[in-house]
Amino acid sequence: MKQNKCSVVLLAIVGLLNYNPIKAQPASLNTIDVINKVISALGQHPAISYTYTRETKYHSENYYHKKTAFLYLEQFTPSVLGIRFQTKETDLSTIFNGKQYLRLDLKKLTIDSSFISSKKDMSSNSFLYHSYAMLRQCLPIVVEDAGFTKSIADTLVNGKLYWKITFEKANSYFGLYSGLTTFEQKQDLRRPYELVVDKTSFLPKIFISRYIRGNDGRDYVTMTYDDVQTNPKPPSSKSWDYAFYGNTYKPFVPELRKEEVKTGTLFTGFVLNEYKPKGNLFMSFTRYMGKVILLEFWFKNCGPCMQAMPQYNDLQHSFPADSFQLVTINVEDKKEDIAFFYKKIQPNFPMLYNGASMFKDLGFSACPTALLINREGIIIKKYSGFNAAKL
Repeated sequence: MKQNKCSVVLLAIVGLLNYNPIKAQPASLNTIDVINKVISALGQHPAISYTYTRETKYHSENYYHKKTAFLYLEQFTPSVLGIRFQTKETDLSTIFNGKQYLRLDLKKLTIDSSFISSKKDMSSNSFLYHSYAMLRQCLPIVVEDAGFTKSIADTLVNGKLYWKITFEKANSYFGLYSGLTTFEQKQDLRRPYELVVDKTSFLPKIFISRYIRGNDGRDYVTMTYDDVQTNPKPPSSKSWDYAFYGNTYKPFVPELRKEEVKTGTLFTGFVLNEYKPKGNLFMSFTRYMGKVILLEFWFKNCGPCMQAMPQYNDLQHSFPADSFQLVTINVEDKKEDIAFFYKKIQPNFPMLYNGASMFKDLGFSACPTALLINREGIIIKKYSGFNAAKL
C-alpha cells in the first residue's frame, strides 16, 4: 500500500477510531514473526471471550451500520468448524454447539434452530465475520502466500502503543471460511487489510478491511475487540443444548408467506410513491400499459442490487421508449435513501418506493427480483438476480 493513500484514509476515520499511526518500526523487526505470534496467540487459548464493535461504511451505497455484541469462543474438536460459540446482543442470543445453531429472540422468547453439516452452512454468519476465528483461518495464508505485500508500524490507540500490520494481495479478499477469494478487476478496486495488535498479548485489538475505489478510500469495515478474556468463565454446560431452553422459549414460527405470483397471470397493478427532487408524486401502473414493462425490485443493503443499479440507464436506453419501460421499486428504504441514488445515477426511468406491501403480496422474499410484463399486462417472465445481457 502506498503510504500517501494510507495516510489519507486513516485521517478520514481518526475521529472514529482515535487511532494514530506513527513512524515505521526499524527494519530489524520481522513482520512475519509478529504475524506468526498473533496466529499462535489466537490458537493457544482453549477459550476466549470479548465484546466487539463492528462499524461498516459504504459511502458509495449510502450505507452505515454499527453492531456491538458479546462473543464467547471455544475450541471444540467435534465441531465441523473446530469451534463452538455463544453470542449475546440486546435482543438476540445465538448458540453454536458444533452441530446445531440456535437463535433466541430475547424479547419475543422464541427459539429457532438449524443443523450445520459443513463450513458452507456458516459461510454468512455475521458473528464469525472478522472474528478471532476468522483471523485464525486467514492469517496463515498471509504468511504463506508470497503474493501478499506486508508491512508493520507502530500506532497509538487511546494513548497506548500497538503494532499495525498492513497486508494486501491484488484482486483478492478473505471469505469467512472459504480462504482467499479473487475478483475480476473490472474497476479500480483494492481490498487492503490492517490489523492492530497488542504488543504484550499479541492478540488483535482492531481489524480493518478497506475498500479503495480509485482514489476514494472512504469505505471500510472496522472491527474493535474490547474486554478480551483469555480465561473466561465458561457458560453452563446445559446452555449449549436446545432442550435447556424448552421451558422458557417457544419454537419460532415463520410468518406465512403468500404463494409467489405465477407467470401467465394478469398483473394486478399498483399505485406507489415516485421520487422526484421536487414534489410528492404517485405513479400508477396503468400509466405504462401498452408497453413491455420490467419491474425491478431492490433495496440499498442488497449487494447484487447495488451492482445492477449502474446498468439500469443503459438497459432502458437499449429499447425504444415508446415500447419499453423499466420501473424500479424499492421495498424497504426511506425517501432520503431514494434521493441519494436518484442524484447518483440520474435515472432515465421511474424510481418508486414504499413497495414493501406489494413485494410481500407478490410472494417475493429476495432482491433483486424482476417481473417482465407484456403489453396486455400479463406476467411473462420472472427473474432472480440481475443479468443485463440475459434481459
